[in-house]
Order: sequence, then C-alpha cells, then structure tokens
Amino acid sequence: MKKILSLFISLVVIFSLFLIFNDKGNEYLKPYLSTYLESKAKKRVKVEVEHLKIDYNYIELTAKINRLSTLNTYGDYNLLDKTLNLEYNLKSDGFKSKEFSFDNKIDVNGTVKGLFNNLDVTGEGLAFDSNLNYTLKVEDELVKNIKIHFIRADIAQLLLLTAQPAYAKGKIDVDVEIPTLEGKQTKGRAYLVLHSTKLNEKVFNKEYKLNLPKNTTITAKVDSTIQADLVKFNANINSNLSTLKLSNAHYNLKKKELFAKYNLFIPELSKLNRLVGKKLQGKMTIDGNIKADKKLYLQGKTTSFDGVINFTLQNKQLTSTIKDVSVQKLMYTLAYPQIFKAYIVGKVDYNLEKEQGEVHSQLNKAQLLPNSLTDLVKQIRGVDLTKERYNETYFNAKLNKALIDFDFNAKSRTVHISIPSGQINKKTNTINANYKLIVENKDISGKIKGNISKPKVTIDGSQFIKERILDRVKDEIGTERLEELGIGKKETEVIKNMLDNLFK
Repeated sequence: MKKILSLFISLVVIFSLFLIFNDKGNEYLKPYLSTYLESKAKKRVKVEVEHLKIDYNYIELTAKINRLSTLNTYGDYNLLDKTLNLEYNLKSDGFKSKEFSFDNKIDVNGTVKGLFNNLDVTGEGLAFDSNLNYTLKVEDELVKNIKIHFIRADIAQLLLLTAQPAYAKGKIDVDVEIPTLEGKQTKGRAYLVLHSTKLNEKVFNKEYKLNLPKNTTITAKVDSTIQADLVKFNANINSNLSTLKLSNAHYNLKKKELFAKYNLFIPELSKLNRLVGKKLQGKMTIDGNIKADKKLYLQGKTTSFDGVINFTLQNKQLTSTIKDVSVQKLMYTLAYPQIFKAYIVGKVDYNLEKEQGEVHSQLNKAQLLPNSLTDLVKQIRGVDLTKERYNETYFNAKLNKALIDFDFNAKSRTVHISIPSGQINKKTNTINANYKLIVENKDISGKIKGNISKPKVTIDGSQFIKERILDRVKDEIGTERLEELGIGKKETEVIKNMLDNLFK
C-alpha cells in the first residue's frame, strides 16, 4: 500500500509539471511518464499510463499498476490559486496465481485537496479482503502525518499486488502512524499482527533453497518505532515448529543493517527433520545475537544438554565450542545409540556451503553403557566393561556431505578400546568400523556394522578360538603341571605362534 500511495503522490506532482501540454502532447508524454513513475517506485512495480488528459483547469489520468490494478483520477486545478481538488479510485477485479487462488478485489476511493505544495490525501475502501483507511499530508514534496489502518488483510494478496513472491497465506493487522518523513526528523510507530499465517514451502525452496516442513503456520506480533534512519522493534513469533522472541532489535534503513537479540525455543526437534535433512529428537533452547547486512552473523548459546554449547555462524562457516555437555543427551538429540555416559569437551568447525568440517573432542568421566559390545565381552571374557572408568577418552571426526570418518580411543586402568578408522553413512544411517579391545592384557578385535541405531558387533573368530584354546589348556592341565611338563612362557609363545599361523 505504501508503494501505491507513493505512486499516487508522484502522479500529483507530475500533473503540475505538464499542465501546459495539449492532447497530442499528453499522448506523447504517456510512455515517459510511465518510465518515470516506475523509477520512483523502484523494483517490482510496473506502471502503464493508459489515459492522460490535461486541460486548462481539469485533469484526468488512468494508469495500470503491475497489470493488476487500475488507478483512475480526475478533478479540478487552479493555476492562479495553485490548488488541486481531485478524486481517485484504485480498483482491481481479482486474479489467480500459481500458488493461491482467490479474488483480489480492491476498491478504494479517496481525495487529494489543497495547495500544490500542501496537499491532504485521504482514502478508504476495500483492499486485501479488509476495510482500509488512511490519511496523509504532502507538504513541500515531503510526506507527513501518515496514518494507515487495516484489520485482517490478506497477506498473499498484499505480496502479489506489490510483485513479491507469495511467501505466505494468512491475515495481517497493520496500524501505522508516521508524523514526519523528513530526514533525521523522521519518526513514527507501527504495530503488526499476523493471524494463523501459513508459509508457502514451494516459494521458500525456490527463493532460499529451504525445505520447510509442510503446513508450517505462524502467528506474530511486532511493535516498532521509527526514528530517523533507525527502526527499533520487538517481536514475538510463534509457530507449530518453534517460538522466537526478538528484543532490542534495530534496523538501519540507510546502512541496511539488522541487529537483534533472540531467544529460540524448539519443543519438538523432530519437526525440523525435513529442514535440516537429519533425524532429530527432543527439545532445545538457544539464546544469542543476530546481525545481518550484506552478510549474516549469528551467535548463540544453549544449555539444553547440561553443559554449554557456544557457536558462531559467519559467512556459512560454523564454529562451535562444547564444554561439559552430556553425551547421553547429545546422542539422544541426534538420534544416535546410547553408548557412553560422559561429559564432552570439544570444538566443531563446519562449512555449510561445502558441507565439510571437523570435530575434535575429549570425554570426561566416561563410563560405557550396556550395549552389544559390552554384552559380547562379558560373555567371552567375563569382564564387565560398564564398571570401568575411562579417564582418557577421545573422539575425532571428519564431516562430509554423506560420510563421517571418525576415530575413537578410550582407556581405563585395565581396558583399552580403540576404533582407529570408523565410518558413518548419513544417507543410509549405517556404521562400518573395526574395533580393538585390550582386556586384562588380552586382545579382542572385530567389526561394528549395520544400522547405527542397532549395529551388529562381531569378533575376529580366529583370534577368539586361539585364545580360548590356550585358556582351556591352562584351565584343564593347570599352569604348574604345564611347567612340570616343560611348557613355560617360551613354549607357550611357540604354541601361540603355531596357532597364529593355523588361524590366519
């Protein structure tokens, strides 16, 4: 609506410049007038002057705006008194878009009265399925005392009328008061309310490459003030996905810079699976700052996992530090199996555009939780790995678009667990890793393979059989009896090497 009003004001100014032209001159001026008005309205607004008539004391003009709406204006003027007394009508009979189907009926009537350099503009009628009314003053080519008010206007119609993509379908309340638009003296206020607004996932995907969940619906309240080039505002935005609060926010109209403090609460992370392309679960709260000009800078912190995760996102480069975060809660959120009870300290670097990065971390106070591997070791060795404290535990990974290559190392006083080269396939959600355990100075090795939620753990059969044979011989005959037979450590090593060759 603001652009339409600006166009109309520009038309009024142009009328006064071309009053001396005759009918042929009027026809000649029409395309130039269209081009001039489009330049005033800037991008996404097309103006076509269809009819222009300027007589001695009478004006008529008909213009098409964005090929959707028609502006008709007519009235009297007086060159000696420098006065105007015009009436106008802005009308659209409706249309259909690819995204939505609706009647976009607009029928607004108004007046422009006063001196050439001091005009009062009023308007009221139907627009965007809402009753619209507004007033403003144009004094010495400056717009003042702007008041615009409409309730439950159709957002999609409003966007499409101004040639914006149909980002959403819903209703909006607008209440604007701007006493002056005079440079540094500019001041005013605006209050906006969104009612059950459904986002158009197809448009968001096309414009921003975002895969929004289907049927994403938001409501919002935005309270703002305008002072010179600065728009200050607070906003509460609620959706079926999250709750976002913006505070101490300000936007510099001249520098086109945005800054705000934010609080984001996501009660069900699983609803974001489509957006992030990863299975998530649980909930999360994030606090931080956002800054945007030509580039985006996002800083945030969450304590949703007992410890603290700090992160910064700048030019698609994500950097995060992790301190004393619960591994159990983190693995649950990422929908990975619960393997360790521990607190993690580490750092993550990840490039969103290249989808590549690295993780370096250390697990403190680590303790294995019951799983297929602990069950297997307990069965063949009689050792309960879950009773051990692993005080030297490290996890490092290289992140790629489809694969995560990682290595893992955990030590207690009696147990050493290592995965020197493991791999997780994010697309198939599978793991393929070789592991090695040293339990009571004896090796156990094997593979972890299959679905990451419930992988299959196997052992190296030849190594297991070899050790079981030696253990069985010692159990049945006894170490002392073997020594009496001349089978000591040296002979045991010979037998061991023979078994090695046998089970290669």
